[in-house]
Amino acid sequence: MDENKKTPEEPKQGGIKGWINSVPYRSCLMMAIVGAYLIYLGYNLITSMMAGAEGSNIGFAAAGAAFILIGIFMLYVAFVGYTRYTKEKNAAAEAEKKEAESEQEEETDSEASDFPEEEKPVQKKMSIAERAALANHLSDEEESADENTEE
Repeated sequence: MDENKKTPEEPKQGGIKGWINSVPYRSCLMMAIVGAYLIYLGYNLITSMMAGAEGSNIGFAAAGAAFILIGIFMLYVAFVGYTRYTKEKNAAAEAEKKEAESEQEEETDSEASDFPEEEKPVQKKMSIAERAALANHLSDEEESADENTEE
């Protein structure tokens, strides 16, 4: 029955936007870590080339710039994936909350329709003797009902 209630999934977007929106949450966390490390590594390559470290050349600066750009892209993908995940999580929590509230309202509506406010039965404590008398009275009613149906 739940299969009938499911809404069809939105068609996936193509290209980079579709890929960015389909990245799983754990991959987003890993991309954030790797992106931050690539930015750090690119920055160190560029600063070491500027400081004139032994054996460094312009290729190190180009590689550092490429690492920085790739790191920024990975951080962007991680941020978009994380915001998508939190939106979905919040939407699911809101839907669950609304569903619980509607179920609770239905229960209170059904209870209210059974007994109006003035006519709600009052539960009182009965003694053992009163319970025995009630049980005898019920068994007498059942016997008389059986006799009436036989006739």
